[in-house]
Amino acid sequence: MIVVSDSSVIISLWRIQRLELLQQLFGEVVIPFAVASEISVHGKPGSDLLSEASWIKQVSLSDSTFVQRLMTGTPGLDVGESEAIVLALELKADALLIDDRHGRRVAERMGIPIIGVIGILLQAKRAGLLVEIRPVLDDLVEEVGFRLSQKLYWYTLKLAEEDQVS
Repeated sequence: MIVVSDSSVIISLWRIQRLELLQQLFGEVVIPFAVASEISVHGKPGSDLLSEASWIKQVSLSDSTFVQRLMTGTPGLDVGESEAIVLALELKADALLIDDRHGRRVAERMGIPIIGVIGILLQAKRAGLLVEIRPVLDDLVEEVGFRLSQKLYWYTLKLAEEDQVS
């Protein structure tokens, strides 16, 4: 399985100490160099995620002009998201890990299967890697500042079969 990631999913899971879920679910995750740069700048201070997570592989793009066309033609799309989308196309990836709304729309239009942090948590729960999603969602919101509407929060808990009040 080939999985390409944008920086936001990796950084969010890293900040709440749940990065291992990506390795447990997908084995290896591939990132373009712009994403590696974003991770280095916006990651957890005092730590080098990319040297600690040897299963995250940096890969070069073949078509950098396509990246420029994407960024020019799509307001709100940054270089990391653009490179991740292009790399996913070039590698014929099974999934692109991305949360950015603009990036998700572009990837969907191009036929790239996408998974965000919420989807990863749901997969992890189904695989028995998480007992509960609720505390992880709470960590994302409180510690990372992850934007999650109440409606999506409760819908996620319903999908995870955690919507019953105990």
